[in-house]
Amino acid sequence: MNHALLTEIAVAHFGLAALHHVVTVVLGAIWWQRREELGRVLPVYLAICFLTVAWAMRGPLWLSGGAPALVFAVLWMRETVRPECVMVFTRTPKPRLILAVAGTLVALAFPGYSGELPTFIAAPIGVLVAPTLLLGLSLLVAVDAHEARILTAAHALAGLACGIGHIVTDGFTLRGLVGGLSLLVMSVAAALIALGRAPMLEEEQLPQETSVEQIRSRLYQKRTLLPGPRDPRRRSGRFGRR
Repeated sequence: MNHALLTEIAVAHFGLAALHHVVTVVLGAIWWQRREELGRVLPVYLAICFLTVAWAMRGPLWLSGGAPALVFAVLWMRETVRPECVMVFTRTPKPRLILAVAGTLVALAFPGYSGELPTFIAAPIGVLVAPTLLLGLSLLVAVDAHEARILTAAHALAGLACGIGHIVTDGFTLRGLVGGLSLLVMSVAAALIALGRAPMLEEEQLPQETSVEQIRSRLYQKRTLLPGPRDPRRRSGRFGRR
């Protein structure tokens, strides 16, 4: 793993990385609010991320970076055509959701390859394999992906190899530990999902909001321009007909 060459590639494609940062944040915010409505958009976006990685890593690092990224792009396109993941996090336990959010934040600020630029806008998502792979792992950990065994297992194996490679190459530095350990932890979680060992919330554990009062209170918890629910015990200001 040639760190100097990887940094050169990342800095040369700073605009592409910044674009992926914006798209990732926007899609993540929309998905968090309206998780059922994105459908196959997320797999398509991950496929595009890996395609741009394959394009950015053309040249001397094609075999170690570009070709594997192209394989992952094909796997995500297969998920788009024949979806096996349920792209919602309703049944995902909170510890897994926290882990997925943490992995996404590390991917958005992946250390060591931004040159003189700040990592939170120049981390090479869609440019280098490691942060893009971490983003894919975070999504798979957050959703119900136990049926997508090929996709999840491929991410887990590649994440383990990439995480070990980062630690061996960079040593026990902050750069090597943050990137490498994040990949290792997310890869172990993805491996458990692929093996069917990761817990999921059962139907009876999901919040049930069936009464009118519960639905009404949840509806008006969000900021809205609509007036709140009217208390039926409160007298109206208008006079009734006599």
